[in-house]
Amino acid sequence: MSAQKISLRLRLACISLAASGWLTGCNSGPAMPTTYPVSGAVTLDGQPMPAGSIVFDSADGKGQPAGGGIKDGAFSLKSSPGDKIVRISASRETGDKDEYGSPVSVELVGEAFNRNSTLKFTVKPEATTDAKFEVQSPAAKK
Repeated sequence: MSAQKISLRLRLACISLAASGWLTGCNSGPAMPTTYPVSGAVTLDGQPMPAGSIVFDSADGKGQPAGGGIKDGAFSLKSSPGDKIVRISASRETGDKDEYGSPVSVELVGEAFNRNSTLKFTVKPEATTDAKFEVQSPAAKK
């Protein structure tokens, strides 16, 4: 291929990229909020939670949720600063199947720690490495 054909293709590609940027706008949306790392530990009935998920929902309902996985009692995520409602979930398969043949799972964490969570945490504009959450199974006594 000649240098002239390569140069023409390069110019067309640059024009195409510039046009797509112009059409979509340089600042087409709000800036993403600054996030900060949060890590720590989660226990279930006093033992490190083997696996699960954790979500930080904005307490005022205006921010984006932040979430991450829990493995061997540890979690790590990035969240915007502010007051959060923390929702923790973990499940296990029962061995049964539903009417569609899919495995049936049961929630291992009580509703007071996920759906109707009372857990609160404030994310500060700095890294946090010592967040700790203690949750109980539905069968555990409070």
